Amino acid sequence: MSKGKVLGFIEDEQGIIRFQNRICVPQRMKLKERIMFEAHNTKYSNHQGGMKMDRYLRQTFWWKHEKRRSQVCG
Repeated sequence: MSKGKVLGFIEDEQGIIRFQNRICVPQRMKLKERIMFEAHNTKYSNHQGGMKMDRYLRQTFWWKHEKRRSQVCG
């Protein structure tokens, strides 16, 4: 990444890896499940239906095979 061979990915000043300004989530199913749970179930979430929640998650997070996100949701 630092040599410019991985296009679209950057490391911000806090060491967070981003792709097109979205937070990159490592390939850890438990972490992805936790993100989905928090987005869906916390009292601070803006859950207004699956499509709006999915749109918010896609704007904020990125992970490989994110089109399979609904499989993580259950």
